[in-house]
Amino acid sequence: ERHGQNAVIGLKDKDLKQIMNSNYIDMNDPVHKRKLVSTSYLGELSLNVSSKGVKTLEGNGFKLIAAQTATGDKSDGYKGINRFGPVEAYQLFKDADTLQQCCELLVELYQGKFPDGIQYIPWQDNFKVVKRTWKELLITHMRLAYHERGSKDTLTPIERYFNDEFVLYTG
Repeated sequence: ERHGQNAVIGLKDKDLKQIMNSNYIDMNDPVHKRKLVSTSYLGELSLNVSSKGVKTLEGNGFKLIAAQTATGDKSDGYKGINRFGPVEAYQLFKDADTLQQCCELLVELYQGKFPDGIQYIPWQDNFKVVKRTWKELLITHMRLAYHERGSKDTLTPIERYFNDEFVLYTG
């Protein structure tokens, strides 16, 4: 990647499917079903329903990052927006055509859900009330979902969007 080539990663961790404009092979698949998946920056989402009716979100690229920002990720130990699950995330991002549109949808979602921000008492200080705006909460949620690509990757996509540096991220 440092020389302008797309990488190929073999992954066990589903979060590596966030890879943007590159390639991966899901090593959790049985050997005979493994295939090379090429992703765009935007990526894609699908909604899967198990035989028991459990709905899960599958995807890759930025759409997966955006969806995990809003829904959270139990296996990684963080919550997203209460009562915002895979179905809502799929409905929100399925028709998005650009990274900018995904960011705009996230902004609209967080502004609508948290117009006055949030207040909470942190676990390490039971006497201090912390206040966060919807924007701070959105940035925090994306920092939890986003996995930086290297030491120079210091801003999440939503921070780039707010800083008008988004063009640097979209190639």
